[in-house]
Amino acid sequence: MSFRHFLAHVGAPLAAALVIAALLLAACAGQPSPAPTATPGNPVITFYASPDTVRSPECTTLYWWVDHATEVFLILPGGQVGVEGSGQQQVCPQSTTTYRLKVNGANGRQEVIDAQVIVLSPPTNTPAPPHRVKPTRQAPPTATSTPTPTIAFTVTPPPTLTAVPTWTPLPIATPAVDPLLAGLPVRWGTIDPLVPAATADTTEHR
Repeated sequence: MSFRHFLAHVGAPLAAALVIAALLLAACAGQPSPAPTATPGNPVITFYASPDTVRSPECTTLYWWVDHATEVFLILPGGQVGVEGSGQQQVCPQSTTTYRLKVNGANGRQEVIDAQVIVLSPPTNTPAPPHRVKPTRQAPPTATSTPTPTIAFTVTPPPTLTAVPTWTPLPIATPAVDPLLAGLPVRWGTIDPLVPAATADTTEHR
């Protein structure tokens, strides 16, 4: 069946409507369909300092990542500055300091996250004490006892006294005068008591 016969069969109004519909479909086929609109959620924030403890005058670095945000601000002791959704910033605090990241979410909600940096005091250079030589304790001298001299007394017994014989004078013999020898010379002498008197006299007169 030709298109002319089709129009004559269905009528002019219906044919016009079909033609308009075909033109609309052809126009829509040449354009991409619009993407679905995403529903905004709460902002997702990561913010920290590394290292979080330093010793003056050392420095540290602040790191952050933010999603679902329209504005991000880094709050420093001197004020706040606008930053990108992700980044890093070096800071050198002189004392313990708290840094903040303020985020305005796509849903209109505002979030503030803190990151604290602890600053320790610098080391004190304490001079080392002078080296002292520890005196060596000497042992006290050992007292040596001096031996006491021993005095030996030798007792010498006194000599035995020998009794000196007592001298006894001999008796003087008185010669006996023999009447027969009367008138003869008489020799006087010591008479040995061991020799009989008569013998002595006899010897003398011989």
